[in-house]
Amino acid sequence: MGCLKLNYYYPERTEYRNTGAVEKQDLPLFFYVSQNGGFQYVYCAGNPVRYIDPTGMSWEDADGNTITDHSKIKVYIFYDSKERIMAKSARTMYKQAEAKYGKGSVAMSNVITTAEFTQDWKDMASPDIKEVSLNYHGSARTINLDWQNNQYLSSTGDQTPNGNPATNINNLPTPSGNISNAQLNINSCYSNASNEFISGTNVAQAFRQSTSFSSIRATSIGVSYWNWFSANAPHPQDHNTSWQFLYRSVPSRHHGVGLPPK
Repeated sequence: MGCLKLNYYYPERTEYRNTGAVEKQDLPLFFYVSQNGGFQYVYCAGNPVRYIDPTGMSWEDADGNTITDHSKIKVYIFYDSKERIMAKSARTMYKQAEAKYGKGSVAMSNVITTAEFTQDWKDMASPDIKEVSLNYHGSARTINLDWQNNQYLSSTGDQTPNGNPATNINNLPTPSGNISNAQLNINSCYSNASNEFISGTNVAQAFRQSTSFSSIRATSIGVSYWNWFSANAPHPQDHNTSWQFLYRSVPSRHHGVGLPPK
C-alpha cells in the first residue's frame, strides 16, 4: 500500500471488547460532557468523532506512558493514528531506534490535528535529537494529518493548493530541543517533487527553509509502508529510487583581515 486513504478509526489504547471502555481514563473535561453519567473510562466520552483523546497531545513511549523527561530522547516519531499500517510501522521504527540508541530513547506522537501537531512539534525538548520522522499521507505541497477533517500542513501558505485551510509549515514553532544535529525523515509521498505540473515550494523545501535540521530526507515519488506482506520501515515505492537528502547550507568562511592565507 502506498498513498491509499483508508476510512476507519483506529484508537491506540486497549479497548475492552464488550463495553467499549479503555484501560486508561480520559481527562475530566471529556467525561463531564459525556452523555453516559460521567463514566471516566469511556474512550472520548463515547464519542470519538466529536471529541479527541487528550493523551494524544502528549509524547508517549510504545506502551502509552507519557514522557515527561526528554533528556534521553534521541528519536521522535509522528504517525497517523487512523492508519493501521502506519501505526504498525511506527512501532517497528520505535523498536529499531531503541536498538540503535538504547531503551527510553524514543518518543511517539499519534496526533492528527494541526493544533496537536504544532504543540508536539514545539514540545520536542531533547538536548540531543538525532531523528524526527513524519509518517503521514501527503503530496508535494501538503502533509495530510487527517484529510477527512481538513487537517493539513502546507508549504504554500495558510491553505492547500485546493483551497482547504492549512497550517503553514513556515509558521511552525521552533522545537524547544536541539535539532541542529538531527535528520528529519518525511515519509510522505512526493514531498520533494518538483516539475512543470507542480509550482511553488514543496514540503521538503519548506522544512529546509524554516528549520535548522542538519539534513532532511524526502522523495519525489510515492512512499510505501509495505514490504511484501509485513510492515517495515517506509521506503520509496520504486525500489530502484533512493531517498533524496536536503542538507543545511554551511556559511561561507572568510579569512580575517591581516591573517595569513590558509
